[in-house]
Amino acid sequence: MATTTKSNRTLLVVLLLCFSSALPPSSASDPEEKDQKEKETETMKPFFFDKESFRKWGGTKYGSVMMLKPFSSEIFRRIEDYRFAVMEAEPLTFLLPSHFDAMEVFYVIQGRGIITLICTGKRETFEVKKGDVMMIPAGTVVYGSNCGSNEKLRVAMLFKTMSTPGKIKEFFGAGGKNPTSFYRWFSKDVVEAFFNTDMETIEKAFSYEKGSFVRATPEQIKAMKEAPPPEGVQPSERSLRPFNLLQKKPIHANELGKLFHADRRDCKHLEEMNVDIAVAEISKDAMMGPRYNTEATKLAFVMQGKGFMEMVAPPVPGEEGKEEKMVRAELSPGSVFVTPPGHPMALVATGESNLEVLCFGIKTGRNMQQDLGGRDNVLKMMDRTAMELSFGGKMDDVERVLNAQTKSVFYPGPKSRHGLSSSSSFLRFVEF
Repeated sequence: MATTTKSNRTLLVVLLLCFSSALPPSSASDPEEKDQKEKETETMKPFFFDKESFRKWGGTKYGSVMMLKPFSSEIFRRIEDYRFAVMEAEPLTFLLPSHFDAMEVFYVIQGRGIITLICTGKRETFEVKKGDVMMIPAGTVVYGSNCGSNEKLRVAMLFKTMSTPGKIKEFFGAGGKNPTSFYRWFSKDVVEAFFNTDMETIEKAFSYEKGSFVRATPEQIKAMKEAPPPEGVQPSERSLRPFNLLQKKPIHANELGKLFHADRRDCKHLEEMNVDIAVAEISKDAMMGPRYNTEATKLAFVMQGKGFMEMVAPPVPGEEGKEEKMVRAELSPGSVFVTPPGHPMALVATGESNLEVLCFGIKTGRNMQQDLGGRDNVLKMMDRTAMELSFGGKMDDVERVLNAQTKSVFYPGPKSRHGLSSSSSFLRFVEF
């Protein structure tokens, strides 16, 4: 009986997510709204991360890398070997060469740049722009620049750690004291031997102290872009060439939004990291979902716009009670939220512009997305007898509700961010 009650409650929360857009606006006063937001933020932990959850990895006045704190909560154990970061570079900025002890896939949020990869005796240079996706193998030496003259270069990066889960180390060869070159950690005799040069000359060569982001001239950036490959080096098959996600045909689109998606079929290297990538563009006052992923954990980053998300959340270790609950968080540029597999969620755009969300699916396996509302609602696939048993025989009302929405994936959003506060009539409809 306890299992049945729990299932009914879970179904209730899913249905509330499905049909919240049809509910009337709330009359909550400003103090009530403030208290509610504070409760929502607290309730969303550990699934929601704001800008304060990022730490500066490195940088100068010309650019920086902000790294999201590790997924150390027990509830994120299956993704603890992944880390998320955002890089920003001012116009005409050069990024010093370095390599990570982690695999990386990145997405260009804004701007144009050039990136050079050096690995296994080969050097490749690519131009990248908004929408480009690229995978970088662990240990690959990477450098690049923002080649725009008046626009920042912003890049979202997902790392998969190779040694200690959640721990990443960046190594600089070039440089000197800032950033510290790894050559400085070797003994004097060893350094002199493999450079075949005296230490005084080596110290002069590795005396750089300007940081990992430096200003470059347009002429220098052009020269890097046009630099021929090293003499005697055979050109590679360019298997690491970036592809543009936004130039693909959306897998879902209507007047209320678009969803772009790529997986291992578009880039075989995504399979090596066991990830996929998607971008959702939700029109002003529209919503996406509710839906859930069957196997993948979704890490979402808000690139533009404002809104909120609601999710049926699992119980957090150490929290009282073992029931699922509905949680909610306000979204703004820079927000991050994580959705475990199987847990329904919905996104609503509430700002003055579209809501644009970048999403990495982690440990995708044979992941599928199940819609819980609209034309493709999985509940509509139930046979009539099962539906009667599940909803208590109120078939006229059930069919009216399930068939009322004819759109798919993207729908008109609620008129108020707190529409659920007036849900008593719908609660009576699904009461068990």
